[in-house]
Amino acid sequence: MNEKDFGETWRHPDSDYFIRFMDRVNALDFFKNYKRHCIERMQLRPGQHVLDVGCGTGEAVMEQLYRQAF
Repeated sequence: MNEKDFGETWRHPDSDYFIRFMDRVNALDFFKNYKRHCIERMQLRPGQHVLDVGCGTGEAVMEQLYRQAF
């Protein structure tokens, strides 16, 4: 697979490949720390709204929401 194929991921014979890839990358401490830093830098406050588009599979947002709820 090359860069040109990325725009047509829906045609890939193993559609879960990219999800597995993102899950592995997101499990790395470096990326966990990077995403946490980015979210902290946004200085989000209750009542604000954020749209997460094209930033992975959504785990960072879900993790942040979970932390805020408990």
